[in-house]
Amino acid sequence: MLNPNYGKAYKNRGKVYTETGESEKALNDFTKVIFLNTDLAEAYELRGKLYKKRGDEERARYDLIRPNLSNRAGPHFAGRRVINNWTER
Repeated sequence: MLNPNYGKAYKNRGKVYTETGESEKALNDFTKVIFLNTDLAEAYELRGKLYKKRGDEERARYDLIRPNLSNRAGPHFAGRRVINNWTER
């Protein structure tokens, strides 16, 4: 059982769910990471990619640009990376 306050565990489990094709579970875990306010930039990116893969363009776009709207995202998540993730097909 995961510690309900340890966002990194949810992020890692979400990655595993993504790799095994369990996208709904992965989305839930990435949303939990965002709720816990940990690893925000990466969680938004991972969730955005899943939304995009599922064809939910509006949610994907929001998640892939969201880290740029917050100073908490850090310098490693620059606009170029977001644009590259959005244009990847």
